[in-house]
Amino acid sequence: MVQPATATNTFLSFLFKTVAPAVFERIYREFATGIQAYLWDNILMRNQFSLAGGKQLTADIGELWNVSGRYIGDPEASMKKIKAACVLLTLEEGQEEEGKVGLKEVVQKVFEDDEKAQGILEELGLVNCTNCIDISEARGVLQRRVEAWA
Repeated sequence: MVQPATATNTFLSFLFKTVAPAVFERIYREFATGIQAYLWDNILMRNQFSLAGGKQLTADIGELWNVSGRYIGDPEASMKKIKAACVLLTLEEGQEEEGKVGLKEVVQKVFEDDEKAQGILEELGLVNCTNCIDISEARGVLQRRVEAWA
């Protein structure tokens, strides 16, 4: 992701210097929406992810957010679905002892019924906001996790 991050930095730097702040924010929101759609359709939904793969994807997307963060206050706010997907892709097993929700528990509840799915997604802080992930999208992401079905 070095090349896309560099290109993003160059693009945002130019726009930041040449357009009004309100225009820049509008352009950035459109840019972030397009990046999110591309990542969702062409990366997330076309590949399987192990925990290590999920962490690598999260790190790569984090680098894009770091670059964007130089120019916009909260770059993650424009990509809430991707942020939620990163949370689901990096859930680990054995976190129950630490008081955290583990992968198997999340998978069980999300696929059991909609009420339990809504509850566990709320516990993870992934729903009840504009442009957040919904239950069917969460199921789609969890189906991409290799360890969820092992």
